[in-house]
Amino acid sequence: MATLSVIKPDILILEFQQNKSDNDYGSCLWARFYIDKKRYTLTIDSDCGHFAYTWKPTEQESFIHLLSRFQKDYFLSKIAEETYINSAKTFELIKKYIEEIAYKNEYEKIDWWDIKDICKNTSVDAVTSRLKNILPYDLMCRIDEFELFNCLVTTYPPQAQTIADIFIKYVIPYLKLIENSEYANHSSVVINM
Repeated sequence: MATLSVIKPDILILEFQQNKSDNDYGSCLWARFYIDKKRYTLTIDSDCGHFAYTWKPTEQESFIHLLSRFQKDYFLSKIAEETYINSAKTFELIKKYIEEIAYKNEYEKIDWWDIKDICKNTSVDAVTSRLKNILPYDLMCRIDEFELFNCLVTTYPPQAQTIADIFIKYVIPYLKLIENSEYANHSSVVINM
């Protein structure tokens, strides 16, 4: 028979709110960081999206201390995947590749504004399929799909990067502050940073 248990979690909740006077006002108006200190789980609800990751608990280091050591790249790798196309770098690499393999008469027919626009797509599949539709047929036949794929530069989605910036700029300093201080046992503390 199934059982149901009540678990009383040891969760620290940090709430972030932007002020209208912030230079980046509107990039992420609010975020809540739920830090489960026993299960080593971080859950983030925000107007930039929802993110979560669970680390393996360890007795050698508290979860607060572990989180306070994170660098932006490591943090991003846990909460998101590099699925967003970096349009400027992708366009630069595609143009360079096509310049290497295109004949002069083909090169002159290429509409670089269309290709630049295609590189603004957010998915790898959208970029490759749209390129196939606009490039001259003979040129497309000579394109090595692996080489074309290598021209696509991906990065983390902007929303995940914004949350990572908030985590690094606001959450980590607070975690370092509360780790061994008088704030550790307060139920509600407002710190303006």
